[in-house]
Amino acid sequence: MAQPEEIYLDHDASAPLLPEARAAILRALDIGPGNPSSTHAAGRRLRRVLGDARQAVADLVGADASEVVFTSGTSESNALGIRGLLGALPREKRRMVLTEAAHPGTLILAEALREDGVDVAVVGVDAQGVVSVADLASATGEQPCVLSISAAQSVTGALQPVADIGRALPEASLHCDAAQLVGRVHVEFQALGAATLAFSAHKMGGPRGIGALVIRDGAAFKAPDGEAAQERGRRAGTEAVALAAGFAAAATVARSWPAAHGAAWRALLQPLRAFVGEFGGGDVVTPDHALPNTLLVRFAGCPGDAVLAALDGVGIRVSTGTACASGARTPPRVLTTAGHSDVEASECIRVSVGVGSTERDVARLLDALRDALPRIRAALSSTSAGEPPGAPKPDTAR
Repeated sequence: MAQPEEIYLDHDASAPLLPEARAAILRALDIGPGNPSSTHAAGRRLRRVLGDARQAVADLVGADASEVVFTSGTSESNALGIRGLLGALPREKRRMVLTEAAHPGTLILAEALREDGVDVAVVGVDAQGVVSVADLASATGEQPCVLSISAAQSVTGALQPVADIGRALPEASLHCDAAQLVGRVHVEFQALGAATLAFSAHKMGGPRGIGALVIRDGAAFKAPDGEAAQERGRRAGTEAVALAAGFAAAATVARSWPAAHGAAWRALLQPLRAFVGEFGGGDVVTPDHALPNTLLVRFAGCPGDAVLAALDGVGIRVSTGTACASGARTPPRVLTTAGHSDVEASECIRVSVGVGSTERDVARLLDALRDALPRIRAALSSTSAGEPPGAPKPDTAR
């Protein structure tokens, strides 16, 4: 049986590799052997590639090349940034404040830090996953602390008021998880007021396995593992030069995306918004002030896992939330803590478009939803009525 055409609408999980990034990776691999820390000619060749890559990634977010540290991805960047900012505080005064809208990996990190003796406070969010500046101010107080904010919520796409937070809470060392933001919304690192900024290459069409932590020059930061040999003493390990080259190529392309594609992405998702409004029990969870390419929607009576499986069967790739937590098979925490019931939260799917997404892709999605949703509802209705899914109905024809 022929496989259905794949329609990829899960760019927030990982964007397809750009041809420019692939070509840059292959060029870097062809340079030959060496270590960018070596002083001989082979090392210098790789070091030049790494330096050019660092500049390109810095340019993407309005930072200086000296502020960019290459990591394995946003999860490591978050951990390195938060631990480095905490390490600059006296041990007895180490406090961390984050929100219920944080990425699951950051929430797990916060629990580990709590076990290590760090005072951790988690601040609630509203029904759309947005945090109040006033609530953050109440939680942080006037004492120094590390404040971690996800600039764009990974499930709902809601944009957090990062710059407002930075201005309102100058005593806090602000760490910004910008994994979903960069490449979708224009970012100026200095304007955010953050001490550290984390993001990944693969969210914008670069290779998986590399990310960046931007550390503002002059920020109080102490590398958690002590002095390292690489990355100006901020991270240990030989740099992945080929991945950095791919990251740089993607970053160069993605600089134009917010202006060139932001409005088009919103327009692409409009038919889905309209469909949800027409569907009985449908609801758009993503707020108006959100990423332009993301829409979290709910179809009452249709578990998200069942909808995802039905779409996957016809070649359409969407998500039920954060990819890093999808294996947990529990509703996204940001939704349940924001007041949605477990059932409501489990009925959501996230659609995220990107460069290459078309009106035809969204039309195919809507056709598949029109076919799948009534069947899923009917199957669950018969199950709740005591009939096995798919049980034959009595013949009432005359």
